[in-house]
Amino acid sequence: MTWGEFQRQYDAEGREKADGYSPGDFDGMSDEERARARSMMLNRALNGDSIDLSGLRYIGDATTAATLEAADDVARRLGWRDDVIRHEVLFELTGEYRYLFDLAGYLDGRDPERQERAAYALTWYVLPAETEPFLVDRIVDGRHEPAILPLLKAWIALHQRAVCDLMCFQRHLDLVRRVSDSSPARRRTLLSDAVAGLSS
Repeated sequence: MTWGEFQRQYDAEGREKADGYSPGDFDGMSDEERARARSMMLNRALNGDSIDLSGLRYIGDATTAATLEAADDVARRLGWRDDVIRHEVLFELTGEYRYLFDLAGYLDGRDPERQERAAYALTWYVLPAETEPFLVDRIVDGRHEPAILPLLKAWIALHQRAVCDLMCFQRHLDLVRRVSDSSPARRRTLLSDAVAGLSS
């Protein structure tokens, strides 16, 4: 993407704006243009533009991450959806899983939409093996039913060491149904029994 193409996307509205940015969009820019684009996008992100906030994962740097991390008050003002995106971007810029697990505040709350959205944020990545209890405890406790499908996707991905895309989900649909349809008390046993098949 040249500077002119970036400017058109940056100025776009409606459906064209909603298309957002992609990883290769900044490859054709000079370092100076990238720095300028980064600054423009960060400024808009901190003022409530979720498209520019999400796009920072492709162009952000250490300064971007530090600014976003310090923006807790801004995130609270802009709303929980932008805060979930902010945590995803921080993880992608730093590789630090704590940003994803900070979403437990939403995942463990009572709002079903927030639970589900926070859980879906976990499905875009392969979580480290030592985080399995974080997922299992929430799958089996009966308090995370709105988030049960994304939690199961994240758990499957953890065992397969690959993000569970649509084909993966369909391949394991029988397991997903058995676990989600069973009582929370029985789920831990079902998950334990399924581990060998997932990692083979």
